[in-house]
Amino acid sequence: MSESPQNKQLTICWKSVLLVACLTVFGCGECEEDYDCPGMLVCNPSSNQCEAFVCRNNRDCEVGYTCSENRCEQSPETRQSGNADELELQRR
Repeated sequence: MSESPQNKQLTICWKSVLLVACLTVFGCGECEEDYDCPGMLVCNPSSNQCEAFVCRNNRDCEVGYTCSENRCEQSPETRQSGNADELELQRR
């Protein structure tokens, strides 16, 4: 038994309404704070998008890298010397 064209249009209309309602409620992964993100995701303040946790401070990154907006980036000292091992020895 096939659906009538009128029923198909009604079904498509309801699916569209449901989709818009879901996107409004869940916000397409947009966030303002970490608590807006599900599970272990954190909010990236630059993009207002939820993403996987990488770092909160420099201790979360390898030696020679600094934490900036949930990303470990090469520190200026490492870029100049080019040697992260040297920095590790200096820290000790």
